[in-house]
Amino acid sequence: MLDEALRLSELGLAVHFLRSPQGGDEKGRGKAPIHAGWQKRGALTESELRHEYRTGCNLGLHCGHVVGAAVPIVAIDCDGWGAVDYLRLRGILPTPVKTRTRKGFHLIYRHPGVPVATRLKVDGQPVDILADGRTGGSNLVCPPSIHPSGAVYKAVGGPWTAQQLADMPTFDPSWFPSTPAVLSDRKPLRSVFPERSERTLTCAEESLLRMHAAIQGQCGGRATIVAALMLARRFQLDEDQIFDLLSRSYNPRCVPPWSERELRQKARDAVRIAASRP
Repeated sequence: MLDEALRLSELGLAVHFLRSPQGGDEKGRGKAPIHAGWQKRGALTESELRHEYRTGCNLGLHCGHVVGAAVPIVAIDCDGWGAVDYLRLRGILPTPVKTRTRKGFHLIYRHPGVPVATRLKVDGQPVDILADGRTGGSNLVCPPSIHPSGAVYKAVGGPWTAQQLADMPTFDPSWFPSTPAVLSDRKPLRSVFPERSERTLTCAEESLLRMHAAIQGQCGGRATIVAALMLARRFQLDEDQIFDLLSRSYNPRCVPPWSERELRQKARDAVRIAASRP
C-alpha cells in the first residue's frame, strides 16, 4: 500500500492513508482518514507518507482543490448500475480513470479550478459528487484498498498511469446544475466507459470460444452465466457487447440454443453480478 501511495503521489495525486478495514470501531472502518484535520492539509510529501504509513491501512484520495497537488480531482461515486444509467442519460463524458467498487464505480475527473461543491445523492439518485467540502476536500477510497466486506477496490484497466491522468476530462459543474434537469428518454446515450477496442473484443471472443457450451441437463444455465461473467469481469464489456458475443460465438454451440430474451437476461445478470461482486 505504501508503494502505491508513493507512486500515485509521484503522478501528482493527493493521497493519504485510511483506517484498516478490520478492527476498531465499525463506523469509518476502512474509509476514514487516520489523520485528524486531513481536510485542511495540502498534498503530502514522500517523507510525510512514509512517516504516517501503518501496516494494514487503506489508501485514500484527497479530492477537490488541494494545495500542492499537481493533479487535483473531482470524483463521481456511482452506487450501482442505476447511477451509471443516470449518468449516461446526462451525457457525462467518459474518463479513463475509474475504480470498480463493491457496489459500483468511482469515476475521476480533473478539477476545473473553480469551486465544485460536494453533493450527496444528486437529484435523489445514487450518485455523489466528491470535491470541495465546507471544511476542505472530500475523501475517496482508492485502489488497492479493501472494503470491510473483503471486496477489493480495483482500478479498471489496471493501475493508473501518467497518460491516463493526462487524458482525464475536466469536470464540468454544468453537468449537475442546482436545478434538476428533466432528462428525456430520447436523448442519445454517451457511455461513461470508453468503447472497447477491436483487439479487446477479438480477445474476448477467442476466450469465449474456449468456454464450455450449455447442454440441457448438464447445468447449462451455470455454464452460460460463467461465460458471460468472464466477459463482464475480465474484459469489462457492457450488456450489449456481452449479448452480441454470446449470440454470435456461444449460443450456436448450446443444446438447445437460448432464446434471444433468455440470452439478453444472462448478459444483464452478468453485468449486475460483476458490479456487485468485483
